[in-house]
Amino acid sequence: MADHLLLPAPVTRHTRRARQPPVPTPPQDRAAHGARLLQQLEAARSAPPATVAEGIDPRHVFKIRANSPLLDNQFRAHQLEPLGESADWVYVVLPLDNGDDIADVLRTYASVAQADDGATMVPLRSLIDKIDDIEPYGRDDRLTQEVASVLERSNGPYTIDVLLWPSSATSEARQRLEDVRVAAEQLDGTLRGRDEAPNTTAVRVVCSNEALNALLELAVVASVRLPLAPIIEPSAWLTAGLGDVARPDPLDVIVGVIDDGVATGHPLLDGLVVDQRQFPSDHNWSAIGPHGTLVAGLASFGGFESTLMGEPRNGEVELPSPARLVVARVLEPDGDAGSLATRFPPDSLEHSTVSEAIRWMHEEHGVRVFNLSITDTKAFSGAPASLWTVTLDSLVRELDIVIVVAAGNQSIARTGELSDGGHVLNDYPDYLTSESQRLAEPATAASVITVGSIGSSAAPATPSGASYVDEHAVAGPGRPSPFSRSGPGVIGRVKPDVAHFGGDIAYSSPTGAKPDDYGLSVVSLNHQPEQRLFRAASGTSFAAPRVANLAARVVARYPGASANLVRALVGLSCDHPRESLQLFDSEEDLYATVGYGLPATERATDSEPQRVILVHDGEVECDSVVVHEFPVPRGFAIAASERSISVALAFDPPVRWQRRDYIAGLMELGLYRNVDPMLLADMLSNREAGDLPRDRRWRGRELRPTQTLTAGSTLIVRRWVVESARALNPDDGDTYWVSVTHRARSWASGLAEAPTTQRYALAVELWDRERLTNLYQVVQRQLQVRIRQQARDLSR
Repeated sequence: MADHLLLPAPVTRHTRRARQPPVPTPPQDRAAHGARLLQQLEAARSAPPATVAEGIDPRHVFKIRANSPLLDNQFRAHQLEPLGESADWVYVVLPLDNGDDIADVLRTYASVAQADDGATMVPLRSLIDKIDDIEPYGRDDRLTQEVASVLERSNGPYTIDVLLWPSSATSEARQRLEDVRVAAEQLDGTLRGRDEAPNTTAVRVVCSNEALNALLELAVVASVRLPLAPIIEPSAWLTAGLGDVARPDPLDVIVGVIDDGVATGHPLLDGLVVDQRQFPSDHNWSAIGPHGTLVAGLASFGGFESTLMGEPRNGEVELPSPARLVVARVLEPDGDAGSLATRFPPDSLEHSTVSEAIRWMHEEHGVRVFNLSITDTKAFSGAPASLWTVTLDSLVRELDIVIVVAAGNQSIARTGELSDGGHVLNDYPDYLTSESQRLAEPATAASVITVGSIGSSAAPATPSGASYVDEHAVAGPGRPSPFSRSGPGVIGRVKPDVAHFGGDIAYSSPTGAKPDDYGLSVVSLNHQPEQRLFRAASGTSFAAPRVANLAARVVARYPGASANLVRALVGLSCDHPRESLQLFDSEEDLYATVGYGLPATERATDSEPQRVILVHDGEVECDSVVVHEFPVPRGFAIAASERSISVALAFDPPVRWQRRDYIAGLMELGLYRNVDPMLLADMLSNREAGDLPRDRRWRGRELRPTQTLTAGSTLIVRRWVVESARALNPDDGDTYWVSVTHRARSWASGLAEAPTTQRYALAVELWDRERLTNLYQVVQRQLQVRIRQQARDLSR
């Protein structure tokens, strides 16, 4: 095994003509358009705002539907305060005059005769041209469906989370929280926890119907929701004795486990748990359940099945070298201590609790890889990202860390029925990409590694190892688990990013669906080792820590690698299981369920004689292009064997939860040969698409998945599998070029600390899949020649 090689320094060009938003077509009849918008505005502000106490912001919020992007400064010019946006709407608070100024502008817009050349000046005309509709934003908009359902069934008191609009500063966020406090407490509501961060402001309130209705009228309130409830799949156990296994010395790397508590007394975890702390510390914690120890075992060892099935030496089988652990307990059993159902403490705001835990692990113990096998119970609705999701994305960028998140589990009844009325056996795999099966937050986050689940066994079994002819695995090996949730995420259609073994469901006509089958579940550590050493369970919760362990092994091998490079190498190591490839006719469905596929540790950490990986870890100016070269030796080009060229790109953009464009910038890849890199960079930076090579020099069409499918993703892995001996024409030279283009979103320039650069990592893999070659040595020699040439060029 060999270390990965470094790519030569890239060619860089700054974008001189950034992509502009589409220009809307002005309404044919501006008078009618203005009159209609004026009527809508009057309706939006007609109801008097609820004044529940002195000093509370009494203003209206309304929502605007537009036919092209709207800029914040267009609103502020007339004292309109933009609050945020979703896929369909922009949310704006009226000025203190309750919109009189805007109403006058609309009257002028509608009444002034427009000259044919458009010379007549009308305030905000370009903005009004873009607006399709103006509607009030009120009680029903702030009331999520789940809270509405609870209101129909109960008279309270309710525990709810109140999400506030993002603020420009902490002082503004605190004033908005004060509005909520005054409104709630004067109606006997009680505050149970709060987050004062400007971008994730929230408060948990226990309140009556009357207090809830008052909160739903406050201008500072974006929405209310029920506290998140994590979902954990049932589990079973498998047996083995301590004398049957041997544990090697641990790796010099730590994985952070954010979960229920971990049984530090387990003999296989002896000395591996560096520290364990509870968040919040003042909660009256119950005894730990099994889930945290199951997750911790996989995060430390990566897996147990192959070891337990291996041939013993001197009566023992040797486990993989484990990673050390730091544990943050944020969950407790929701029931007895043996239950896999869990909950957050009632006074805990999930996103701020998890954030506090991650910061403690990172600052106190230098943890760079974290596992979060906790998700909401509900599918992501496509609404703005939750505070939990945006918090994880922000921490990834701020701390340069890797966060691995489970995709979440679809609830499946014992009868096999699904939440949307389908059936787990009869409708598999079609239901996997349905709306009800979508990812659960925070698995939708852009810059985390989201992990779906695939099956690893075809044989249901009893504890004795027997099987029944009428019991079947719903998925089987290499196919997405029946409970595993699918993408897209907040952005990007390739979500989950990867998939790993998380178990399956057994089904038989007499007994129905059984998620805790001994033959199909995942094996890990039991939280009560005095009873049994191992236990088994099924769920994406147990696929995620396998990937966290893999990421930690990359960090152990390359301690200086950025989080982006770790993600790129994990993604590059993936292959789709043959069974999943055969299951789906649609490439989009394949990537929405298992992402880039099943990652492999050795492919992420090591290059080999016939498989060489070249890497770059750096940053690029926003709105710019870099072009990287890499060698393609003649022997690789003319071979008759199956070969592949793969490219992985990872980056960590700023995010805003109340933005239609959730991430602050996009990046994309291109692959070229036989081109002048300086000319290529110039053409890409100028967006001269018509002049870009689209003949045999451009190899983008061969890369899978398509650029359309990976657009918006922050982890992009594209592969060209070459089977024809003529596909890599040696006459085109022995150098290929990867272009990396960054395009900033318009809203990013309005951030308090607007980004001027974007960190990214690039990894390129050349693999001769059939021949035993010395490809690594040949590429290494060609790189050395190129680097010496670059040094000579710089010295001139």
